[in-house]
Amino acid sequence: MQNVNSYNQNSQNFNYLAHIKQYIVIAAIIYLITSIFSVGHNHPDEYYQILQFAAYKIGFGLKEHLTWEYFHQMRSAFLPEIVIIIYKFFSLFNLANPFFITFITRLLAGIFSLFSILVFINTFIHTIKDNRYQKWFILLSLFTWLTVYNNIRFSPENLSAKFFLLGISFCYTNLSTRLTSKNILAGIMLGLAFTCRFQTGFLIFGLMLWLTFINKSSFKILLILGITILITILISNCLIDYHFYETFTITPWNYFTQNILLGQASNFGNDPWYFYLYTIGFLPFGPMYIGSLVILVIYRPKNIFIWTIIPFIFSHELVGHKEFRFLVPLLNFMPLLIMYAFEILKEKKNFAIELKLPKTIKFAWYMNCFLIIPVALLPSAIQISLCKAMYNKYTEPTTFYYITEGGNELDFYKRVNMQTIPITTLKQIQCSKNMNCLVALTCQQSEELLPKYSNPVYSLCPSWIKKLDFNNWLERTAIYNVYELNNIESINNK
Repeated sequence: MQNVNSYNQNSQNFNYLAHIKQYIVIAAIIYLITSIFSVGHNHPDEYYQILQFAAYKIGFGLKEHLTWEYFHQMRSAFLPEIVIIIYKFFSLFNLANPFFITFITRLLAGIFSLFSILVFINTFIHTIKDNRYQKWFILLSLFTWLTVYNNIRFSPENLSAKFFLLGISFCYTNLSTRLTSKNILAGIMLGLAFTCRFQTGFLIFGLMLWLTFINKSSFKILLILGITILITILISNCLIDYHFYETFTITPWNYFTQNILLGQASNFGNDPWYFYLYTIGFLPFGPMYIGSLVILVIYRPKNIFIWTIIPFIFSHELVGHKEFRFLVPLLNFMPLLIMYAFEILKEKKNFAIELKLPKTIKFAWYMNCFLIIPVALLPSAIQISLCKAMYNKYTEPTTFYYITEGGNELDFYKRVNMQTIPITTLKQIQCSKNMNCLVALTCQQSEELLPKYSNPVYSLCPSWIKKLDFNNWLERTAIYNVYELNNIESINNK
């Protein structure tokens, strides 16, 4: 019977350099496919705090559609400004289609994610002693379904995480070389990580503590790193924000004032302390995330990632409002921590998990590979398909009435001449003969009003979907029919 010792001998056959190239090609293909099909946003903040900000500054977004954060100047303008630059660049070639622009942002996010993950892998793979665990580290880093989904998101959580991956990688490699240039580069990456999402400051805080008390870095290294981080934040926040908001403002302080001192975050709900325990347990690897962190806290309390992650988690526990996306910056650490935990179990307990639980490991991996398929092929926000259909079909002035909001105020995806009007009853509809006139109704509303509106020009209500309407969920989602009450396209295009 194979034992741990014989396994150790057989596992020394993984050649990192020989395999990484083929994994990169496969990952690039998957990320490209996901960038194409995973349209829309994962969370409304991903849209309203980036694309809506950009739409307003470009000139086709309505001020009343901006979120309250804009008026309190508490969101960094760094990412919206990148979108504005991309939009203006492609405008030079008449390619400023909003759906093409957002594809470019996802594509750039995917490329940047892949690059930062590869730098992270190259930095820390040699801290894993077992060659087979090195292979698993690469596979999980590149192909975990949840990271594939997040790696193409042009969101503060994802981009902040990737800047931090680069920052901690440069810091770690510089422990032996102590090059000033690499220290400065690490500081720039960490500063940009903070700019993208201010909560990343707790990861930076934990990293600085480790460098100071565990690694005992020299005062010169800490000073250069700290000054570089500060200068980067001043440039990426104060200067860019000044250009964007057209007034001097300190967005991190405004964020802290509104959400912490004034308690605005609690208005979005309060959750118990154990919220993250059951939300992070996403199958198939979620339980491993939690277990590996516990094992490292017990057996390797001086580990750089323990010192980095614990302050981050603790700070989020102190805030009543909790969301899973807040922990996205930790996802890329987890494959490495899992491998560390596996090595500890083998070393301390003589327990090789791949020998003791081979079927469980295989099942988890197969499930993960299966979940990549819908992640790569399905849209993140279904209302974007409506926006695209309306954008392509109606070029003339259009009035769009709706009872159930389903992305109808997403100005970035609309033509300038489309006016969206919320209504509570169909009697409020007043169609002008000189404009296209549309109305959106939920699946249930469509059934109730038939045959008055019998031919939708756009539909997300197939006949079979009503059979799945458990607890009236259809009435609470952006699934509806769009009816055309007046069309001037053919008249004006003659």
